[in-house]
Amino acid sequence: MEEQRLGDAAVGAIHEKKERVSFWWPETDTIEHARDAAKFGSVAFGLIAFGQLVVVGVAIFTGHRMIVEDYIFLFVTALFVYLAWRTYKRPTVLLNCIAFAWIGLLELGFKIIVMLAASNVNVAPLWMPILGTIAAVGGIRGSFAVRRFEAIAASAGAAVSS
Repeated sequence: MEEQRLGDAAVGAIHEKKERVSFWWPETDTIEHARDAAKFGSVAFGLIAFGQLVVVGVAIFTGHRMIVEDYIFLFVTALFVYLAWRTYKRPTVLLNCIAFAWIGLLELGFKIIVMLAASNVNVAPLWMPILGTIAAVGGIRGSFAVRRFEAIAASAGAAVSS
């Protein structure tokens, strides 16, 4: 029997056909991919926290005196940093939906309304809410896929035990 060998070009073609995961819209075909996709909601919270940290940093470095509203602003910034960390560690459908509602509906919606009301066509301030909205939708999609895999595993476990 004659041994078959693959040439270097054929080996390279095999490696290229391996899975390619899109950063913008990850696959949810396995439980690991679904868990990674569910973590995308943390990107939305992170973008919100980043935007607020920039404002806090500018206020501190310009010598702005802190008043009560600024302390509330610092608390809200810390809350979004915590939510970003929490969504990354244990993503849930609820946290991803909150991220979508906050960045997709509130921030993006308000910026579009202000842009239309002011007859201003500058779309530069929309990049962060748009990316956050896409990330939150990806997180929701991943969270539902994780739930689907867990339901399948639970039903398979129940079928085996009976």
